[in-house]
Amino acid sequence: MPRFGTEIDWNKNPSPVPFPVPLLRVGEEFPTRVGVKVQDGCDNACTYCIVHVARGKAWSVPVQQVLDEVQAYARAGVHEVVLTGIDLGAYSSQGASLVDLILQLRSVAPETRLRISSIEPVTIGDALIEVLASQDGMVCRHLHVPLQSGSSKVLHDMARRYSAEEYAATIQKLRAAIPRLALSTDVIVGFPGETEEDFTASLDLARVCKFSRMHIFRYSRREGTPAAARTDQIAPEVKAERMERMQQLANELRLAEARERVGSQERILIEGCGRGMSESYFEVHVPETAQRGALVEATLREYNEKDGTFSL
Repeated sequence: MPRFGTEIDWNKNPSPVPFPVPLLRVGEEFPTRVGVKVQDGCDNACTYCIVHVARGKAWSVPVQQVLDEVQAYARAGVHEVVLTGIDLGAYSSQGASLVDLILQLRSVAPETRLRISSIEPVTIGDALIEVLASQDGMVCRHLHVPLQSGSSKVLHDMARRYSAEEYAATIQKLRAAIPRLALSTDVIVGFPGETEEDFTASLDLARVCKFSRMHIFRYSRREGTPAAARTDQIAPEVKAERMERMQQLANELRLAEARERVGSQERILIEGCGRGMSESYFEVHVPETAQRGALVEATLREYNEKDGTFSL
């Protein structure tokens, strides 16, 4: 078994560029959805986060290098590529934005579905919304848009670049243009100084946004960050109780989203062993005989509330 991936025979699949192409992560021992890093580093300085120190300033992988890597995966039979980065919306290379990159990728790998891993709300503009709305699901109508808090006061204390009202307006604009959008997020509970009123605002905004999946974190101190030095830390038992309430809401919202999708058609990526992943990021039971790695259109017929999966 190769350590880093299955090597492609470039005599049969010649590389269009002279620089070396890394071993591709394809084969039975690798996931059928492949992540391709296009950006790293961060120019923001959220008060709870150490990433901008650990990773340094934001930088982007050159456009041509991304095109070549994704095209190589497409030639190897990969049908979903996840574009990843610390601040993906900040992508900028040789005058190309993230939207420009996506459109070029659609051109060189038209049979490969693209998924945006995570994107900051302030970088979601009209051009990106138009791409999501116009690509018939080949750029997944699913976004992970970190919220962190539904309280504008807490967001200000976190040094986030938006208010709760601005976040809600962005989501409203997305949903108006893309009715089938699935939306996931990150939320931190128990940030220093968070009051019950602040926490309630987070619950309320989550309900308005109708998240299909929520990653919930109890605030934990990171040495060297401004938030860690604050004297108004939240008691562990309060953080635990808020975590439980937010998780309960997350479960309710996911169930509501799943029920709304029963009977809808989506492209499913077959991941093997009778499992697949829908465009909207729901796990799907598929026939054991389904071809691993294939991208097929199917109807989501039934949702199993016990294991959180759809069947076809």
